[in-house]
Parts: sequence; C-alpha cells; structure tokens
Amino acid sequence: MNKLLYRIIFALIFLGAGIYRLLNPNESFHEMEMLGLPNYPAYLIIGFEILCGIFLLLGKKLNLVYLSLASFLTIALLWGLISNFTMIIDTSTQLFIFNTTATDMMLHLMYLIVIIIILKKQK
Repeated sequence: MNKLLYRIIFALIFLGAGIYRLLNPNESFHEMEMLGLPNYPAYLIIGFEILCGIFLLLGKKLNLVYLSLASFLTIALLWGLISNFTMIIDTSTQLFIFNTTATDMMLHLMYLIVIIIILKKQK
C-alpha cells in the first residue's frame, strides 16, 4: 500500500463521517450530549471533517490537515475519556469481543493496515 491509498482511505473516512453527521444531525447532537457539550460543536465538527476529507482527496495542505486531524482526534479521545471514564472502564471488556458492527469492522481494518505497514517496513 502506498501513501496515496492511505490518504484516500482517510479522506473517505472523514468525508463519510462529516456527511453522515450532516444528514443525521440528531445523532450528532446526541453525541455532543453524551460528551456533556452543547449542540453547536456538532456543526463545527461536520464542517471540519468534510473539509479535511476534501483536502485529503485533493492532496492539498496535507501537513496542516494531518496535524489538524491528529489534534482533533487527541482532543476527542481525551474529552471522551474524561467525560465518560466510568462507562469506558465498565465496557472495556468489549475490546476483546469481535462484533460485526461497523465500528468493529473499521477498527479491524485499521489494525490490518497497521500490520501491513509494519510488515512492509521490516523487509
């Protein structure tokens, strides 16, 4: 796999996430509620994900986009951990069970991609 393919995969993930949130705003609002946030950040996240997806597809401003996405994901993970720590600990056993949900499928696809990258670098 090459960088172009990785970039397209990430572009489609973030573009898809933004479009899904745009078409299903109530789910986005629920997500904000679960994080203890008001609704308006949902609109910012939608715009951010769609713009990042477009820039990745076009191959424009890649360093800025990757840095922005890394920052966004770090903040999202930390905020999720802080706001839902007890629930995360209580449900952590789900990490060891493979369910054929979209989340698990995407997670395992990412594992596979990382393993392929590691194997290619070992050659």
